[in-house]
Amino acid sequence: MPSRPFLRLFVTPAVLCALGFAAALAAVMQYSLRAYVPGSLEPGGFTLENFAALMKPLYARVFLDTVWICFLTALFTLIVGYPLSYALVHARNVALKSAILVITVTPLFLGEVVRTYSWIVVLGNNGFINSMLLKFGLTHEPVQFMFTQFGVVTALVHVTLPVMVIMLAAALSHIDRDYERAAASLGAGPSRFRSPRRESSPASPRRLPGPSAHLPRRN
Repeated sequence: MPSRPFLRLFVTPAVLCALGFAAALAAVMQYSLRAYVPGSLEPGGFTLENFAALMKPLYARVFLDTVWICFLTALFTLIVGYPLSYALVHARNVALKSAILVITVTPLFLGEVVRTYSWIVVLGNNGFINSMLLKFGLTHEPVQFMFTQFGVVTALVHVTLPVMVIMLAAALSHIDRDYERAAASLGAGPSRFRSPRRESSPASPRRLPGPSAHLPRRN
């Protein structure tokens, strides 16, 4: 095995940072195992009551709602992000490709407060959507979009879409174009949708890290 004299030098800072993060997390974690003393800033002795309280219906409902919102956010981000990623990778026009990239990554350069207030302007009772609905007579009173699951998921999709598009674009860019040519030669037809759906979609998980790595593959 070849000698790597600089490996220890390069790995040491990363190890020290990891240990520092682990120590900080442990320092915070220990408060969850300490009893709460009303009127005091100092925690009490060791207890597991804090974790037992998580089984209360209130906290269980919050946990399930959080999981459900995360699932909806991932699903709709994938549905919106996949066509954008495919267009970004396969667009031949440089101007079009640049426009897609700029529009996609722009939310990353906006602060959370700016993005939140922008969605208030769009989804509020006096916002853009309700103004258009009232103007065209589609509704007689403002529709409640704010403080609903729809509003939360919409804002979260806007936040996570750039990351999804960048990851999918990186995965799609490594898929051999010969797959699509082979699909066309085998009868996929002239449609530009059937070939990506049947060839790029099954191959994409092979290029994506994380939970998708265990998905079954089609030969």
